[in-house]
Amino acid sequence: MNKEEIENLIKKYGSPLYLYKENILKEHCKDILDFKHNLEANLNRIKVNMHYSTKANNNPTILKIVKEFDLCVDCMSLLELNINQKCGFEKDKILYVCNNIDVQEMRKVYDAGILICLDSISQIEIWGHNFPNSNIMIRINPGTEGVGHSKKVVTSGKETKFGITEENFEEMFRVAKKYNLNIIGIHQHLGSYHVKQVY
Repeated sequence: MNKEEIENLIKKYGSPLYLYKENILKEHCKDILDFKHNLEANLNRIKVNMHYSTKANNNPTILKIVKEFDLCVDCMSLLELNINQKCGFEKDKILYVCNNIDVQEMRKVYDAGILICLDSISQIEIWGHNFPNSNIMIRINPGTEGVGHSKKVVTSGKETKFGITEENFEEMFRVAKKYNLNIIGIHQHLGSYHVKQVY
C-alpha cells in the first residue's frame, strides 16, 4: 500500500487508523492450524487446542477470521466473552483466563458453560465453594524467569504475581479435592514481546 492510498483511507475514515492485511492474518492462522495438526499427530492424536488471545485485539472482523480457521479464543473479561459469543464462538471454543475476579464474574462464566482457568489457590477455594464438582484449568508459574521487552510484561518467575508455584501444588490439590474439582488442563504464560515487524 502506497502513501497516497493510506492518505485516502485516512481522509475517508479519520485518524488514527489501523490497517490489517487479511491475507497475512489468514496465513498465520493456517500456520497455527498446521502446527496444531502436526503436534496432535506427534502426540499420538492427543487433542490440542490453539487459542487466540482476545485481549490482543478484539476487533470482530479479526475474531471471525480466527473462527473461520477453527481456532479457539481466550478471554479475560465479561466484555471479551460477550464479543466472542457474538462472533459465533461456541462455549467449548472459549477459555476464560482470569486474574483478579470476584464471585459474581465467576458465576456468569459458570452459567455460560465456559471453562475457566484459575491462577491462585484462593480463586480455586472461591470457585469450589460456589461451583463444586466442576471442571477447571489452573495457571502454573514454573518459577523460571519469564520473558518480555520490559518487566511490566514478564509473567513468570519469582517476581510476578501470576500462577501457582510448585511449592503450593500440594495445597492446590487439597483444595481441588475438597470441592471435587476436576483439573483438566494447565496454562502457563512467560510474558510478551513487542514485535517490531512491518509487512
